[in-house]
Amino acid sequence: MDDTEFTQAAAGLGVELEGRQLDLCRIYERQLQKWAARVRLVSRRDRARIRQRHLLDCMAAAPHLPGPANPLLDLGSGAGLPGIPLKIVRPDLQVVLLEPARMKVLFLRSVLEELGLAGLEVVRDRAEILASHPSWRGRFRLVTCRAVGPLPAVWALALPLLHPEGTLVAFKGPDAIREFEGFPTEGIDIVRREYCLPVSGGNRALFLLKERPLTQSEAER
Repeated sequence: MDDTEFTQAAAGLGVELEGRQLDLCRIYERQLQKWAARVRLVSRRDRARIRQRHLLDCMAAAPHLPGPANPLLDLGSGAGLPGIPLKIVRPDLQVVLLEPARMKVLFLRSVLEELGLAGLEVVRDRAEILASHPSWRGRFRLVTCRAVGPLPAVWALALPLLHPEGTLVAFKGPDAIREFEGFPTEGIDIVRREYCLPVSGGNRALFLLKERPLTQSEAER
């Protein structure tokens, strides 16, 4: 996918890529390809189609993010997806990339140095450990996750770190709501936004989860 196709595909998702943002995407893509041989960041077959499979998928969330929406925690960031692409297209966000794996953290720190973006940092830790520190609890207006785990498990990890009015943004397949089968959803507002990836045509969905007070009937169950 060349730059023109990439820019047009992003526009189709509601994201206008300007010159500087396109430059940052190129830097990030090069770093992913450079490090992928020694760190499992993306699958082998995806290394030649990072824009189609990963960057566009992550950018698709930008028009749906509640605003103002600072700061943002990218839970289990891994290769920096979706945190880094979202920071590129939404420079107003203050993004924290949370990742426990040492080699992935080394990659993320290398990328951050190359990108030179203010308001983007890496924290090496686990969500459950981070949530035990009062300075982190309830801090984030947005928590994002992609390929981290089932929705109920991710919600449980994110909830202590979310601001009372914060939103969890989970990248999933359209049928992922089934992951809540057998789990109580009282007190959770769940919104699904479906979209189709350009070029590949893959069906994807964003699940936006927010905490809400229980109704009287729910509380009495």
